[in-house]
Amino acid sequence: MGPWLTSTLGFLFVILAAVQVWLMLEVIGRERPRFNAKIMSVLHRWNGRLFLLVYFVLAFVMIQRLAQSSAPLEVRTIIHATLALSILPLLFVKILIVRYYPKAFNYVLPIGVVILAISLAFVGLMGGYYFIKKASGTYVSTYNAQAGFLDVEVGRAIVIDKCNKCHDLTRVFTLAKTPEDWLATVNRMAERDPTWLNADQIQQAVHFLSERQNLKKAEQVTPIQAETILLTKCSKCHNLDRAFNQRRTEHEWKILVKRMSTRHRSWIN
Repeated sequence: MGPWLTSTLGFLFVILAAVQVWLMLEVIGRERPRFNAKIMSVLHRWNGRLFLLVYFVLAFVMIQRLAQSSAPLEVRTIIHATLALSILPLLFVKILIVRYYPKAFNYVLPIGVVILAISLAFVGLMGGYYFIKKASGTYVSTYNAQAGFLDVEVGRAIVIDKCNKCHDLTRVFTLAKTPEDWLATVNRMAERDPTWLNADQIQQAVHFLSERQNLKKAEQVTPIQAETILLTKCSKCHNLDRAFNQRRTEHEWKILVKRMSTRHRSWIN
């Protein structure tokens, strides 16, 4: 489930919580009810069931994302999850009061208002933030390799933490692209979820991905560049476990790579 759909469900969740409070006010807050009390009670019951359904769907998606992500949790994510989970005991107590403890019925409306406030807060932290970022955009139109704040190791950490959200890193490390192509690719990925990468992180990621395969900057190939050649070229015919698990001397590796190059002369120069 994508961020647009979950954010939209989040706002539906807040609307349902607000409707619950309004229905309670209409039933118990007026001296002379404007609507039929039985109909309002039925609406309150079904609206509550829909509220629970949306809540459990959002909770499932949240837990699934947390379980699948290897990135460290941001403070905003921790607060969001804490607020979301705090709704569960409030719902449980509210249902118990309605069903089994009529003498405590006066607490139902305050609990409903608290649930509405928490719902607005936790949806706003993610859903609201997503739509704001979507509207303002994090698109980076230029990339300057000479910018002083760019650091290959920072970019590497960002790629490892962020780029495995939707796919494994094999796709990232086995592609060969120009800096302009990497910029377009990372921007396209960021547009899918603007809350996942900010503009500075996009620059750092593009810098790392460009530098690790730039063979024109030095006469001697650096370890990062050698790693890129290995990941890009040697995965054409077999997986890289065969290469990484073998122990050979430098001379033996030269013989092996030369033998591989004779099979595909256009692939390795």
